[in-house]
Amino acid sequence: MSQEQYDEKYGIDEEENHAFVDKFKRNLLVGDIVGGITTGIIHIPQGIAYAGLNGVDPVYGLYVSFFPVLFYMFFGTSRHASVGSFAVLSLMAKDAGEKIMENFRSDALPPPTPIETATMLTFCMGIWQLLCGIFRLQFIVSYFSDSLISGFTTGAGCHVLVAQFDNLIGVTTHNSSSFFYIFERVLRIPSQIEHVNVYTCIISVLSIIFLEIGKDIISPWLAKKHNFKFPLPYDLILIIISAAASIILQFNLNYGIRVVGEIPEGMPSPILPNFSIFLPSLIHSIPLAVVTIAVHIAMAKMLAKDVGYQLDDHQEFYALGLTSMLSALFPLYPMSTGVGRTIASIKAGTNTQLSSLFCSGLLFLVILKIGSYLEQLPKVKMSHTLNFKEFSVRIVSNNRYRIIVTVQEER
Repeated sequence: MSQEQYDEKYGIDEEENHAFVDKFKRNLLVGDIVGGITTGIIHIPQGIAYAGLNGVDPVYGLYVSFFPVLFYMFFGTSRHASVGSFAVLSLMAKDAGEKIMENFRSDALPPPTPIETATMLTFCMGIWQLLCGIFRLQFIVSYFSDSLISGFTTGAGCHVLVAQFDNLIGVTTHNSSSFFYIFERVLRIPSQIEHVNVYTCIISVLSIIFLEIGKDIISPWLAKKHNFKFPLPYDLILIIISAAASIILQFNLNYGIRVVGEIPEGMPSPILPNFSIFLPSLIHSIPLAVVTIAVHIAMAKMLAKDVGYQLDDHQEFYALGLTSMLSALFPLYPMSTGVGRTIASIKAGTNTQLSSLFCSGLLFLVILKIGSYLEQLPKVKMSHTLNFKEFSVRIVSNNRYRIIVTVQEER
């Protein structure tokens, strides 16, 4: 039976089929465009904020939101994973980088800079991820239970939160490398009360109120009353308002409020990482690679199962490794899949990794032309990306995204 006879017998209209396919593809494309732009908007404040956690300049956070996103699009099999800045990994990378710089001994070579150690850690992390793929070690992921991952991220989230206290209230506390440094830092804060910047505290309170009202009151109300499902970019709105107010009122000069600082325009040229710190970086990058693999594979598997497609977890090891190693040709810090950012991307309509193209396009514009307008942005605003509610442990009952216990690093 020919195709024409088959179509005629079963009443199949070829023109209707083509029209349906075209409409289906258009719907997917629209979803990817909206989802990609939404994810890009989320990337901007997160990249700048997490650069501070890594101890590097803000512009490197924008690079993390651009290059890995593009590379993963070509190698990954997860349609929705949003690769980029990750709070827990940023904290671990800074700690590893400080240890590498402390132990660096060379009379012939200058000591490495924080961004050089971060870049080499990213490169070495990619090596471990590739080796896991080559030796087919994906079975290891099955030993990482939900409780283990959520417990780890909860503890690390508390560390990240404490690290943001300085910017939230405008003081400077002494850093400690002792085992109980997190408690020492908290106990030291009362002694700094007299140095608190009142204007910084006012901005902190107003910003938190704005974000909480927007995300917990306005958005649910719009979704319930008007079936409005597009996630409003409250962080971006707050960034624009804060940056404009800072430029007009000169927050830094007139009120002593810390600002982000210089964000150079233009793309960096590719360059090999600093191999003088290769061996120590290779050792210190092991826990970074383990955390990245555990979080990414767990998240990607869950999404693939819920949305209904097949994930090649073996290929994901190669995707992570190649993404990390290629990204390390540019100055940036280690990256992973962001839980909250990925879920926000799906809710915005993301269907495939094509959304990464539109996400990167937005970041490309920011890096080339818009970044300089963020230089006067108060650092306290960046700390709100990691505020108390962002690190609250919660039960997520959404059937579509079954995360039993998680820490929502981003929203």
